[in-house]
Amino acid sequence: MRIKTGDLVALAAASLFWLIASTAAAKERQWYRYENAYFEAYSDASEKKVYRLLDELENFRAAVAQVLTFEIPAGAAKTQVIILNSSRDFRKVTEDRRTAAFMIGIRGIPYILMPAGGGGDWSKTSIRHEYTHVLMAYSGHRFPPWYEEGFAEFMSGTKFREKGTKFTFGDTVGRQQSGAAFVPWNELMSGDFEFHSVQASSTLSNAYLQSWFLVHYLTIGENFKHNDNLGEYLGRFSVGEPSASALDAVFGMTPGAIGDMAVQKYSRRTPYYLLDFTPGIQDLEFARSETDAERVAAVIAEIHELFTGDRE
Repeated sequence: MRIKTGDLVALAAASLFWLIASTAAAKERQWYRYENAYFEAYSDASEKKVYRLLDELENFRAAVAQVLTFEIPAGAAKTQVIILNSSRDFRKVTEDRRTAAFMIGIRGIPYILMPAGGGGDWSKTSIRHEYTHVLMAYSGHRFPPWYEEGFAEFMSGTKFREKGTKFTFGDTVGRQQSGAAFVPWNELMSGDFEFHSVQASSTLSNAYLQSWFLVHYLTIGENFKHNDNLGEYLGRFSVGEPSASALDAVFGMTPGAIGDMAVQKYSRRTPYYLLDFTPGIQDLEFARSETDAERVAAVIAEIHELFTGDRE
């Protein structure tokens, strides 16, 4: 999920109360700062869990640099990553059990906020998803929501194999929720679809999966057959053309026809690429030092205010 950068609003009385409570909770655990050439992270979780996620994030950044044209602008601030010790702490910020992690911009600085997670892969998938949003924001383009989330899902399937010497590009990340409805394609592929407006968690999961289907098919499907058309569609949308007319002009197909074709192609088998990982282009030396818990709590309170306010 990506929320556009906006001006900071004054903290209301409820947020001030939340800040005081958060600060008191933060003092119960020691917060640490982790930093390399590209990221600045803060966490009260165990060192092992934090390094596990940051190593994944830095390896992902290096892998993305091999296959995509997204670039970090010269002089851009480092991406800030806040890794909370528990899912309970994270829920206090989001007030939404369906959110696994999110990216938000504050004064032009990208923040990723997420819980540390356990030993599974979902937290690694989440941090890859959110960093993709950071890179998309750097592009300066306006994307339709289905592509914004679908491309982040598409890239979150990147996995490292053979002791880190290779990585997958285009691997699958989810499955259809049994018994749950798909969001109608014309609704999903409109230019103003809001993922958080979907009430049922299972249908929301399907909306992300549908977007992944679309991006996968239009990006690398059928030996990159549709990639140029996708680029033209995104260009038209970015300069203000409505999504429906751009789709019709470029593909000559309705959203329903495009969506059904994407699902049909990948419902049984998902093609992906296994690429060599260029060694030595990642910076895994994250320096660790103690940091001020009250300062971190203040930032979290601002993020909470922006995140929950934007969703109302």
